[in-house]
Amino acid sequence: MPTELPSDMPTELPTNWPTELPSAPTSSTDEIVRMPPIEARINLKFWPRPLGCKAVLTNRDRAFISIALARSLPDRFSLGLGPEFTPRPCTVVWRGERALEVVLTER
Repeated sequence: MPTELPSDMPTELPTNWPTELPSAPTSSTDEIVRMPPIEARINLKFWPRPLGCKAVLTNRDRAFISIALARSLPDRFSLGLGPEFTPRPCTVVWRGERALEVVLTER
């Protein structure tokens, strides 16, 4: 079950997110990778089409997702990041009113 954070935690993507795209870390998956928000698609097992959203990769295997339906989504789904939108399985680790943090896994 996802962990609830204090109510004063942000539930939206920051508007001042950096626009530069530094190279991905090579030594550890715990290092932060700063990326601008990108288009993404959430694929649900029993839903006919993907749900559009914005995502920010916070490191190689974690993403912060902004979507109005955050509270209604299941704990596991597939997330496709633009521009290819190749779906990757993910698990929710934090859930806010309009945002999620997920751990992305390999197939």
